[in-house]
Amino acid sequence: MTPVPATKVDHDRVFQDDVPDGAFYFKNDSQVWLVCPCGCKGLMCLAIRTPNAPRTKTPQWEWDGNTEAPTLAPSIRDLGGCRFHGHLQNGVWTFCSDSGQR
Repeated sequence: MTPVPATKVDHDRVFQDDVPDGAFYFKNDSQVWLVCPCGCKGLMCLAIRTPNAPRTKTPQWEWDGNTEAPTLAPSIRDLGGCRFHGHLQNGVWTFCSDSGQR
């Protein structure tokens, strides 16, 4: 699949029907809300941490601190719904070869 640019949006916009695929917004530097880049319009909320922040017992994605063109690690996998699997790197969504497969 073709890479999709990640678009930073305001909090209210991520919940609207016309939000672009791959849109995101950060909440309190501890969460990122994402609109699935595959086109299904599914919403994901991920716990995030910056590289120097202490780890917690709950799963977290490491965030590089860039609010305009973020990178998250490791990959993101939607285990329900559309089965998206991919990466957000430097503000661009890329798809793994198993994205959309069970």
